[in-house]
Amino acid sequence: APAADVAEVAGLDVSRGEGVTTIKLNRPDKFNALTWDMYKGIGNALNAAAEDTSCRIVVLTGEGKWYSSGNDLSNFTKNMPEGGPEEMALNAQHTLNDFCDLVYCTDNATFKTPFVSLGQSPRGMFQLSLPQDNGVR
Repeated sequence: APAADVAEVAGLDVSRGEGVTTIKLNRPDKFNALTWDMYKGIGNALNAAAEDTSCRIVVLTGEGKWYSSGNDLSNFTKNMPEGGPEEMALNAQHTLNDFCDLVYCTDNATFKTPFVSLGQSPRGMFQLSLPQDNGVR
């Protein structure tokens, strides 16, 4: 069942049932790239799940072949917050996986941190926190 107390956000499907809240990134044509509104919607859905005493687990998944390609860069340049890149950096201190207690993926999944190839520096301490939070393989 759709989560009635969470506002609808384009590209994000939130449902709840039998102790499970599912947050699905639903922009397969854009490889489930995240927009500002999707980030806000995910936060709202997580807050609602935290307040729901029947919720035992939150599943964060993507529609189609891809979980997520990361930020929709065209959306971020069009919708820069009032504080500019500084506010953007403060609001996005962690990638989505950093918020998860457990991450399941297929044996052929790949993870990429494209900061350098995009001409950006990694967020604070990312190069240290990634192996600590996600393990070294």
